[in-house]
Amino acid sequence: INDVSATGFNVNIIPHTADVTTLGTLQVGDNVNIEVDLLARYLERLQQDNDGISEEFLRVHGYV
Repeated sequence: INDVSATGFNVNIIPHTADVTTLGTLQVGDNVNIEVDLLARYLERLQQDNDGISEEFLRVHGYV
């Protein structure tokens, strides 16, 4: 999920996923299974809590 609004959401789909799934045939109101990237959620919370994530912040915490 790339963006969320009050009435819906946008997703980014990699070409392989588009080729091997039925996502292109979905209609409004169809049920879908959504899996959440926990690392992305964690990084988003860090960004909100720390006024942004800099390269220095990532280096200090062992990511760079």
